[in-house]
Amino acid sequence: PGYNAANIADHIERTVPEFDPDLIVYLVHKNDFDDAFRVGDAVVSSSLVRLARFAYYRVFKQPREKRLRESPERIARFQAEIERISTFAASRGVPLVLAFLKWENRALLPDSDQRDRDGGPPRYLNADAVLEGEPKADSHLTAAAYRKLAAFLCAAISGRASIDPETGLAAAMAPDEGGPNQCVPATGSG
Repeated sequence: PGYNAANIADHIERTVPEFDPDLIVYLVHKNDFDDAFRVGDAVVSSSLVRLARFAYYRVFKQPREKRLRESPERIARFQAEIERISTFAASRGVPLVLAFLKWENRALLPDSDQRDRDGGPPRYLNADAVLEGEPKADSHLTAAAYRKLAAFLCAAISGRASIDPETGLAAAMAPDEGGPNQCVPATGSG
């Protein structure tokens, strides 16, 4: 069990003013449609209670959550939280990039321009296709998959990749001028 879109929105509203980022990247995952996962002090402080809660979730709650993810109520709630995040980011002058781990979820959002009006980074990215075929460890991405995802996000955000607005994928990639561990704009100025 992880955060849902409401948890992400709360976190963004709480942390963006403190850190003043140049960009917000939201990696949209299937659990973003689930009910909010609330963790009390008892769960946090006790590994036994945490394990029991996780087991309960996996056996009883997760199957129900999976069935409900595509309900109209969940989709409407997800759309409302994305609008909340978008409005907040715009009010702070911070571009928002939504990278989808399940590209078909992009279709649930209203159509809008793929790029911000000021020529900023692409608004929607298809992380699903980039990670296709990557092995998972306990249903989570492996370190190698995260590196691959980071390289794709870096190229897309820095402008080294030309992003197809229909597929959310890199249509062409410029060479990485910043080295293997840096994300440098295509101009080489940052």
